[in-house]
Amino acid sequence: MLKLDKIVLFIYVSFALDSLLKINAGVQLHLGIIAILLTNALVLLKKPYLAISPLTKNYMFVLFVLYCAINGFSYNHQGYAGLLVYLFIVCNLIIFCSYTVSHINKRALVYFQLVMIVTGLLQYGLFKFFGYQISFIDAEHYQKGSSVSHRLRGFFVEPNWFAIAFTFNTVLLIGTNIERFCRQMPWLTGLTIIVIVLNGTLATLGALLIIYSVPYVKKSPLKGMFIIAVLAAILVATFSFREGIKLDQAGASAAYGNTQVLNHSSRVEPIIRVLDFQSRQDFTQVFFGHGLGSWATIAVPNQLSVLVFVPKPGVRDGSEIPVILFELGILGALILILDLIITFIKCPARNYHYRGALILFFICLALYPTLKFWMYMPYYFYIRAFIYQNQKNSNVNNYSELKDEHKKELL
Repeated sequence: MLKLDKIVLFIYVSFALDSLLKINAGVQLHLGIIAILLTNALVLLKKPYLAISPLTKNYMFVLFVLYCAINGFSYNHQGYAGLLVYLFIVCNLIIFCSYTVSHINKRALVYFQLVMIVTGLLQYGLFKFFGYQISFIDAEHYQKGSSVSHRLRGFFVEPNWFAIAFTFNTVLLIGTNIERFCRQMPWLTGLTIIVIVLNGTLATLGALLIIYSVPYVKKSPLKGMFIIAVLAAILVATFSFREGIKLDQAGASAAYGNTQVLNHSSRVEPIIRVLDFQSRQDFTQVFFGHGLGSWATIAVPNQLSVLVFVPKPGVRDGSEIPVILFELGILGALILILDLIITFIKCPARNYHYRGALILFFICLALYPTLKFWMYMPYYFYIRAFIYQNQKNSNVNNYSELKDEHKKELL
């Protein structure tokens, strides 16, 4: 019989392979997610009480899910049921991460990082030297003339999704001591930097800069300034990489310029349009929204999106904030923000990397359509499991300090 340690290791590392392990069954399901659902079914049949504690401690997040369900049933827009399935899986992920948090160790994080590095460099190398794009879903997506097709993304659909997973895992690997991580694993540090630059995602790298520069400046201004300089240099290199991307097809310059404008407007313009649209609605629609799934049925026909022009059930936009404000109203957005604030406050200040991860989650919320991606983020929910369940053991908080890879110490 397989031990839970091995099951957890397989499940966690499987998320580094993303689209390679996805099955399209109406709702795209990942083999790691299927394994989580099966493991939960087996474990909770014997110990159903294990589901109670994580859900009560994550009460604000659970309240958000319940609000989505009530909101969806009330308005009954096409596609809302599919979105609820995603949120149901997220609740299962919260439960799974809660009772397996003591089984995650440094080995799992290193394996995850290595798989992402190897697949990332493989995918990028095949494209750069042979012009071949690895694609498991929507091959045409990489023929649209955008920077997406020129950046490192591993087996992920988009470079931004790769960056989210890679950055969260990097935070877990580094812990609160970036110097120790670099000293103990210089080769992994170097490969991590190379992948970050070739991936070219500025937002997550900027978050890393904030997470590790501010505490170090407070603790040791000299070391802090050095770390800022190093991270800033990586940021500049990444920015230069993005600026240096050239399109090979005819008319590439114009296409690239339009893409850059689109990348910026896709985050800002929908918010402006939603705020303008909502300002002309009654209080009920402003406070409760237009209903889960209404972005496709109401927002898209009213041209509130700059990315989506054809109504499609359950569709999201370039970022999650305007969609949440439109579908779930002020109340839905407030519940989600309160959840992050409460979790942030509950996290001990000395575990600043976990607090930084919560800020990173909000940044991703503001810049990417992440709601459907939450169920692929065990790294984030392991962080929440530590914050909510192991505060009394908060001195054990750095994966990088685990000297025996087979230890089962709590986060």
